[in-house]
Amino acid sequence: MKILKQRLAQFTWNDLREFAGSKIVKRGKSYARRVSGLSILNDSRLVAWVDGSRRYATTVEVDKHGELDWFCTCPYDWGGPCKHVIAVILAAIDKIRENKTISPLDPDERDLYQVVTGQTGAFMDDGGDRVDQEIQCAKPLKDILQGLSRRELIDLILEMSRRFPEISMRITQSEQLKQGDVRQIVRSLRQEIIEVTNQEAWYNPWRDEGSLPDYSPIREQLEMLHEARHYHAVLQLGDLLWKKGNEQVASSHDEGETAIALGECMDIVFHAILHSSLAREEQLFRLIRFSIEDEYAIAEGCSEIIEDPSFTPEDWKNASEMLEQQLKETRCPSRENYSLKYRREQLVDWLIRAWEQSSQREKVIPLLEKEVPRIHCYVRLVDALLAENRKREARRWCIRGIRKTRNSLAGIASALQKKLRTLADLDDRPDMVAAYRAEDFFLRPALRTYLALQKATKALGNWLLIRTMVMEFLENGTRPDMASKKKWPLPTPEARTEKPSVRGDRFPRYGTLIDIAIHEKRFDDVVRLHKSRQETSRRGGDRDREVAEAVAETHPDVSLAIWEKLARSQIGLVKPTAYEVAGTYLSKMRSLYQKTNRLDQWHGLIESIRREHARKRRLLEVLDALENKKILTGP
Repeated sequence: MKILKQRLAQFTWNDLREFAGSKIVKRGKSYARRVSGLSILNDSRLVAWVDGSRRYATTVEVDKHGELDWFCTCPYDWGGPCKHVIAVILAAIDKIRENKTISPLDPDERDLYQVVTGQTGAFMDDGGDRVDQEIQCAKPLKDILQGLSRRELIDLILEMSRRFPEISMRITQSEQLKQGDVRQIVRSLRQEIIEVTNQEAWYNPWRDEGSLPDYSPIREQLEMLHEARHYHAVLQLGDLLWKKGNEQVASSHDEGETAIALGECMDIVFHAILHSSLAREEQLFRLIRFSIEDEYAIAEGCSEIIEDPSFTPEDWKNASEMLEQQLKETRCPSRENYSLKYRREQLVDWLIRAWEQSSQREKVIPLLEKEVPRIHCYVRLVDALLAENRKREARRWCIRGIRKTRNSLAGIASALQKKLRTLADLDDRPDMVAAYRAEDFFLRPALRTYLALQKATKALGNWLLIRTMVMEFLENGTRPDMASKKKWPLPTPEARTEKPSVRGDRFPRYGTLIDIAIHEKRFDDVVRLHKSRQETSRRGGDRDREVAEAVAETHPDVSLAIWEKLARSQIGLVKPTAYEVAGTYLSKMRSLYQKTNRLDQWHGLIESIRREHARKRRLLEVLDALENKKILTGP
């Protein structure tokens, strides 16, 4: 107990964050009040229950070197301690702070004692791995059951069936499967699918509460039908499950748990398709149809099955005919119906893949040319033409596509312009490549597009002239390639993507000017531009942080002023998460003050913040961590 108490007394908030990470520490704080049965085992091991979505047994142990080991029966498995471990540590520190004794674990506390000593339940083996309760208990349970008489076994099963109706259902279903009668199982499972998929699905991870549908009984019964080779029944149920499950996922508010659970059930259905009596092309077509209809990553298991090498080119050819027929029957999408357009795009993609798998590539380009007005597949068409070295046609489709899409589908127009740049590169026209890079920069002024333009003009020998014009554009917004009085040294692009007007697209573009100055290590200009930007009353945000990092060596007082302003701004939000962010800025200030031999000024700043915000307990904890104060001496 002495080693354990000494270690806990030395703990700082920084220690905890290094041990578990800021997010886990934050969540562990909120769980400290949920700790019960806190006890000591073998003078070096804390043990307790922590109430979460369930009740978890948690242990924290300190070895002779002061290192921590832990174990918790919760499902958290990210290679570090969970929030329940942090909760136990903080609960123990509270006990020590209040001079309360942590009693030895009473063997009469059977449940907790058995879990933490490894006598039953899940526990850690000597290698640090979790050992499943079923494995540990299988042998003794088997011995017990073998020692019972037939009457005792029957009575035990009947009693367990009364207490747990799923046992009775499983025994009854097993008997029905033996007799080959699955009608009752299918009826029952159909009703269960309807009931489960009609439930509301939501989960709040921060509060660790929610209502998630339990798909495990459906999955287990589908597996049972699959193992008994009743594939047709699985497919029938799968169609219902797919329809109802997708409707449920569409309206769910969780972290994707419902979609994952549904996907696990559907994987059984997908495998049943492969083993069913359906013709091979029908199997392939069904799997492809699920992939096309999948909007929530539920049918990811389809991909692996579709890659099954047992599907021959002839199977793909027959499936392509079914896909062609479906395409003919599919209604052409209107401009506003994005869902229908996406489905048709998926259908076209799968049809092309089927043709490629069955040596029918000659059909691809005519199909894409036909579908361009419906799904705007210009980029796919250009790629197909380039693959056949039909550059002239590819260029023509790029220009046509840009003109058709630049006002309503800017992303496609931009992608086509990149294809034109690729064609210019293939034709060994560096001036035209540079012209397209300049167009990119003028439409999206940023350090990335600036550097790409610089690289493209390197071989032309006119970068200094272009740079001068580019920097003037960032100051006044006048494009030099369109100004009548300027002689722009690059050719005119074959097609322009016109940028829609954006509110707030004002000049000077201080953000980009600052980024370029930082990249070129013009730190005096960085400070000048930053000051000018502040005078416009624009919000700083990320750019202020970048400025502070960049000029810390050359203009330390500028960096310190920015960090203090950012820290105080976060403190003013009055949120624990904001206090953590403020702490990062204050920590940077400490390092810089220390580097410039002014650490006393930093301590003075921290004390002034303490006085000003003395009632903000969470903020004071962050300040304690910055000064590396021990948790026991904190508030």
